[in-house]
Amino acid sequence: MSNRIVRSLELSFVGLVILLAVAVLIAGSGWAIQARLFPTVVALPLLGIGVAQLAVALRGGGATAAMGDVDDLGLWNATARAQTLRLALWVAAFLAAIVLFSFQLGLPIGVFLYLRFESHEGWLRCLILTAITFGYMYLVFNRGLHLPWPEGLVTGYFTQ
Repeated sequence: MSNRIVRSLELSFVGLVILLAVAVLIAGSGWAIQARLFPTVVALPLLGIGVAQLAVALRGGGATAAMGDVDDLGLWNATARAQTLRLALWVAAFLAAIVLFSFQLGLPIGVFLYLRFESHEGWLRCLILTAITFGYMYLVFNRGLHLPWPEGLVTGYFTQ
């Protein structure tokens, strides 16, 4: 792939991200404040990052400026393929934990598993960061915003 193709793909992707963020902001603009809060909190930083990346790409930076040999990048590289697969498996593990145990428990479980087995952090640090994640989820979403979480498959089974 040439630098020109990579630049076109980068600009197209950044444009798509910006359009998606704007579409989310426009779609949620007529909603009640509590319903609009989450999409706005996600879309505003995404829009800012997208605009900043567009500025970098148009200035001549970005993916094309950092590339030495384009053929060594992407899915043609064995290391990149292995890391991409590893990342996809961790995303699947997080999603599985959320589906099984709900967001409130599944996200901290996923954080713990990732820190312990992928990042090789010590037990104490894993437990502290997992507790912080759980506390944040509980205090912000349960106590602060009063958002009900859907039950997970396992947690829903035990609450019946």
